[in-house]
Amino acid sequence: MKHFIVSANMGHNKSLDSLKNGFMAGVVSKDEFAAALRGHQAAIDATKSPQRDVASAALKKAAGQ
Repeated sequence: MKHFIVSANMGHNKSLDSLKNGFMAGVVSKDEFAAALRGHQAAIDATKSPQRDVASAALKKAAGQ
């Protein structure tokens, strides 16, 4: 589970899902899961930028979405 915590803190969604399942099974503590969730959100927020939003919108427009 420690490897999932590390990768969730880096923004990996599937690791966060695995931690959620571990929490529901009682393998991961509430504090560990909450800390991983905060770290995951911080990593996701750190990758957001206006330039990425513009590029994403342009790709969607080019793909016809």
